[in-house]
Amino acid sequence: MIKPDVSPDAPQRNAVPPRATPEVTQVNQPFWDAATNHRLVIQRCTVCGRFQHEPLESCPACCGKFEWIEVSGRGIIHTFTIIHQVYHSAFASEVPYNVSIVELDEGPLMVTNIVGCDSSELAIDLPVEVDFIDVEAGISLPVFRLAADLQDSPRHNGVQAK
Repeated sequence: MIKPDVSPDAPQRNAVPPRATPEVTQVNQPFWDAATNHRLVIQRCTVCGRFQHEPLESCPACCGKFEWIEVSGRGIIHTFTIIHQVYHSAFASEVPYNVSIVELDEGPLMVTNIVGCDSSELAIDLPVEVDFIDVEAGISLPVFRLAADLQDSPRHNGVQAK
């Protein structure tokens, strides 16, 4: 969920912050703390071993408790779309931009953006690796870039970047 900027220095009412920031909760706090340190962590069930993202309070498979595990930060583009219209004014300066779902090597899917390339270079199954955008003090967003060494991803299926 995107939260509005309510800081004392925020623009006037009804204005939108220059970049939307996440709503940090008790459940997802470890994820955002790690992201601030440019580390990607996801939950793993201590009972059945299932990896989970988005953060939850208990495992949907067995109701077990979760631990936070640092993951490789590598995956493939599962799917993506290119946004050509301004649906939220916080992203107006970025149009067109992509909204992508990355399948992490550990299994979970993560909604994100692929950065550092033209949208025409994106393709399903392309290998990607995590990077971080420092939005403001204490908030870094995980994003992904096309993997530097496409052969290094175990699931690249021969797909090559343009």
